[in-house]
Amino acid sequence: MVDELVVECVHASEGCSYTGQRQGIPVHLKEECEYAEVKCEEGEGGCGEVMRRWEVREHFEKMHGEKEKEEEVKEMEEKEEEEEFRCAKDTTSKVSVLTEQNVLLRQRVEMLEGTVQGLRGELKSMQGEIMALRESVVGLVAGVENVGRRNEMALANETLRMGEEMMSVRAQMHGLRMQMHGMMMERNNSYLQVPGSITKL
Repeated sequence: MVDELVVECVHASEGCSYTGQRQGIPVHLKEECEYAEVKCEEGEGGCGEVMRRWEVREHFEKMHGEKEKEEEVKEMEEKEEEEEFRCAKDTTSKVSVLTEQNVLLRQRVEMLEGTVQGLRGELKSMQGEIMALRESVVGLVAGVENVGRRNEMALANETLRMGEEMMSVRAQMHGLRMQMHGMMMERNNSYLQVPGSITKL
């Protein structure tokens, strides 16, 4: 808020050392600032002379006497006491508000910490599940590779076996051919060796 900014008095260049919130400057100028211009209001009409507040005391001594000066000083002291009481009251109220806000913030922080702890627990659980899934996947991959190797070995063995059987069949067929060829040769020879056989043209 702009009104809560801490600023100097408008008469700082003239010597006023007051600093406070911007919203308090009008009250300071009206009731406290020694360099603010005020009118003499002594009596019902007052003399109306305009002067700096710090000049009021001397003016009273010269123009209105000691009694009026004492009354003015007393009134100023009372106003100063009222201002101090008001400032103390405002400070107490602000401290109370800040304390309540601090309590609320602590409660929110505690709630957030609880939420974070819960999320951390869930994250750890998820990490454990992920590790278990990874191990399962690795096991499945190893099993698939093992089955593949076994299938390859079985296929190779079966191929070799079938090759050997084919070679055995071919050898048997060749043996049968040779036997048949031998039998045909023997039969032909037997025909050629029969006595008195006549060859017909």
